[in-house]
Amino acid sequence: MNSFHGNKINPTRIHRSQIKYFLFLITLSAFMLLPIVFMFSQAMKPIDELFLYPPRFFVENPTFKNFYDLFNVTSVTVIPMTRFLFNSIVVTSIVVFLSITISAMAGFALSKLEFKSKKIIFEANIIALMFVPAAMAIPRYFIVDALGLTDNLLGHIIPILAMPVGLFLIKQFVDQIPNELIQSASIDGASNFTLFRKSFFRLLCRRWRPWRFWRFRWPGTIRKRRKFT
Repeated sequence: MNSFHGNKINPTRIHRSQIKYFLFLITLSAFMLLPIVFMFSQAMKPIDELFLYPPRFFVENPTFKNFYDLFNVTSVTVIPMTRFLFNSIVVTSIVVFLSITISAMAGFALSKLEFKSKKIIFEANIIALMFVPAAMAIPRYFIVDALGLTDNLLGHIIPILAMPVGLFLIKQFVDQIPNELIQSASIDGASNFTLFRKSFFRLLCRRWRPWRFWRFRWPGTIRKRRKFT
């Protein structure tokens, strides 16, 4: 029985046969963290260590002087560092919140509601998954430029609100929720929005994943004035 509890799909304890897999995964995770550790190590190196040859992986005399110089120097230039941080935080927060909300509402509608062209819309979303962002950069730029959204934070936000990957993942998750939940809520007089807000939204909150936090190429594409860097 103890062996069964350690080998079933959702084990309640670690079985000794799983130790070798944990060791492999822990080693692989540590290896994948090395670039991040190296990045922070490089950022905290003083100048003499930064250009030292042969280079060293870990910093010996960590310092925050590099960050201080960065903010101090850029504070008197055309674009202060705080502007970069402000744009990144604002755009990221708005895009994450709105893209998750839009994808969740669209996924709920495509999964549980009945309306015309439902299958066509979902198939169009599947087709959109085949187009990588780099292939859509030029036509997207022409559309944004025609709308007059260059050098505007809206030009960073609006084009990436539609998330085919997010819609697909949430729709697949909502498909697993039983239809009896909708039927019982409808009997109680709940509207579709009330059902989504009070029931499905709470269930979906457990599945949230931030799909895209940063877009490095797109902001540089639609920026013309240095103010909106």
